[in-house]
Amino acid sequence: MPNYVVTEHALFEMKRRGLSEETLRQVLSSPDQRIDVRPGRVALQSRVAVGVPVRLQLLRVVVDIDREPAEVVTAYRTSKMLKYLEARIVKASYDPTTDTLSLIFKEDATVFESDEDKPGVILDYDESGNLVSVEILDASRRVTEASKMEFRVAG
Repeated sequence: MPNYVVTEHALFEMKRRGLSEETLRQVLSSPDQRIDVRPGRVALQSRVAVGVPVRLQLLRVVVDIDREPAEVVTAYRTSKMLKYLEARIVKASYDPTTDTLSLIFKEDATVFESDEDKPGVILDYDESGNLVSVEILDASRRVTEASKMEFRVAG
């Protein structure tokens, strides 16, 4: 987000919470994730390393984007990453009748375009070109035990 101002309220809360403007700039310039909070407001968030010993936290920056320049409303760190990263829950389903495996990365996204990158592997993209789902046809031939799923978060 190249054009923004930090409100007095945000500066007050950042100081109180021990957040630097440099850290804020890093999240604003290259967030891991952008979540629409409501029309005109987004939360930009990134994982950040904090303290000694180092621990991973999520830095959330709330921005009103319905004005020019955009306004940073507040920023805060949280250790409750799963709570805020829930929008990234991957949903998987296998249909043995059609032998199809679907992985949905962003459930509420509208599919703007689909591409059968390789025969039987259909990639769905939103309007911004982000991958939102994958459908695998004849899954039992392509995936080891398509009806079983194991999920692991690294790190």
